[in-house]
Amino acid sequence: MKEFAVTQVRWASWQDMSLPLYRRWNERNRLPAHFWQRIWEYPFLASHVPKDARALDVGGTYPFVLFPNFPNAVSLDIRDLNRLDHPLHKGLWPEDGLVVASADDMPFEDDAFEYSFCISAIEEMPDPLAVLKEMLRVTRRKVLITTDISEKLGMPAGQLAELASFLGVEIPLLPPDALVSSDRRMRSFGMRRAPEYDHIRVIGLVLENTGPEERSCGIIVPHWESFPFLEACVRRIRRHADPSLAQHIYIVDDASKDGSFEKIEAAYSDDEDVTLVRVDRPNPTVADVGLLLDYGLEHVREKYVCMIDADLFPTNDDWLAFPIHLLEKHGCSSVGCDTGLANAYLLMGVCSGDWANSYGSLPGFTLFGNENFTCTNNFYRVMKTSLAKIVSDGIGFSRRSTKTPATVPGKVARRLERLSYRLRKGDYCPPHCDNGVAANHFIDVNRLGPKYSIPITSAVGFTPSEGVFGQNVCGLVFHFALSTRALSRLRREVGDAGADYAAYSRAILEDGLSDELLDELLAKCSPKRWFSDDLPESWYEEQQALFEREYGLYKRGLSG
Repeated sequence: MKEFAVTQVRWASWQDMSLPLYRRWNERNRLPAHFWQRIWEYPFLASHVPKDARALDVGGTYPFVLFPNFPNAVSLDIRDLNRLDHPLHKGLWPEDGLVVASADDMPFEDDAFEYSFCISAIEEMPDPLAVLKEMLRVTRRKVLITTDISEKLGMPAGQLAELASFLGVEIPLLPPDALVSSDRRMRSFGMRRAPEYDHIRVIGLVLENTGPEERSCGIIVPHWESFPFLEACVRRIRRHADPSLAQHIYIVDDASKDGSFEKIEAAYSDDEDVTLVRVDRPNPTVADVGLLLDYGLEHVREKYVCMIDADLFPTNDDWLAFPIHLLEKHGCSSVGCDTGLANAYLLMGVCSGDWANSYGSLPGFTLFGNENFTCTNNFYRVMKTSLAKIVSDGIGFSRRSTKTPATVPGKVARRLERLSYRLRKGDYCPPHCDNGVAANHFIDVNRLGPKYSIPITSAVGFTPSEGVFGQNVCGLVFHFALSTRALSRLRREVGDAGADYAAYSRAILEDGLSDELLDELLAKCSPKRWFSDDLPESWYEEQQALFEREYGLYKRGLSG
């Protein structure tokens, strides 16, 4: 049974209009000068509904806006908009893009669409609650509405109160910087000031299906010529599957040429729980796992998505369910492991934002707001699929560089990167940053939700330049790092990973990663000072204790 809950109630404000996502949307989509509400409403919609979504538009959003931004959408309106005497509608609707019907009696089956939205139209309909109920009926995942609030022209306050009562939410106080039609800042968005509409305020509401049938997670596993690691990764995913969470594995092969893709096909092509995706990307000499994630996201249809490396191995049945719990409990944008990237990029001046903890260097098991830049790493990250796709469309998880990083000395590369960022005066850090740093920065500067950091709390095996390679993330997963960056001949970025790494990796490549070998690595893990001398060994023990306290609350909640 579907269970929709309100996840956001938001007044249109000038604070939102200062966000890069809102400004850039308006730069790309020039609107008529009298569309003053739409400069907020359309970016608000774009921050919640992915571009490729199979979505229902209720009320006839203008086709010059709808189809460039949501090419798979279908619009429903009681009027035949192709015949309407309106220059922005007449003759502009594709035959399969418009359904003429009443919004309070839609000709669609239950759950016909993943998403539905209604932009400043529901207040004009005779029975807004009936329309909303129909939207909930035909939508499987998320419903979004915006509406004008006014006693003169829009939804009256009494009707808004009735809507809030039906939804079981409180309407927040109107912010002091609420969007107003006569504000001089309208001019910067190409709008005419319109004092005659000063009585109108705009509000948006988002409802999401939280029912048990929506507990599903797609797991993206990028792969390149490392089948022994991948085989163990898939085996551990299945061994630690949560029966209450439907999961599907997406293996994204990076045009492997060593015969490993053929092994993948033999092992998984007939497996209904696995989808194989093979790509030829434009920057093949770079170990760009992030671009593979972008490709993989195009195929994911589950509510949540987990992005992991092929050398990451689940060690706990809650390795997916617990991060999803944190996502929902705290309204997070993402949950995952930051291995120190956040602090490194802040120190380089590449990313904007603030960040600190009591030691000033490595995020612990903590919730971080968007003003505190943190980076959930590509090797272990859980998000809502809708947001992951919005981030992928907005900037991407890729670094998209066409050169191998080794062609430029590290210090010079960092200086050039920092100079480039400052010269561009860009909103986002460069998209060629590694490990999804740019994607994380996109989330923060657009205030798309806090992140929860799950740290490495014990480790085994040092490398001369890259820290530890055996990383135990709070007992949820074990990461045998550097499998491509240290072992690849074509894409090698780590010249010497050390004797310990060479011995373990040789054993895995020759015989596979057995459960016995993984148990041996886990048994050797210990809290050790691997990241920085500023962090004593007791820090790692403290983070494990914080994790266990929160994890214990989660387990007790499951037991009732």
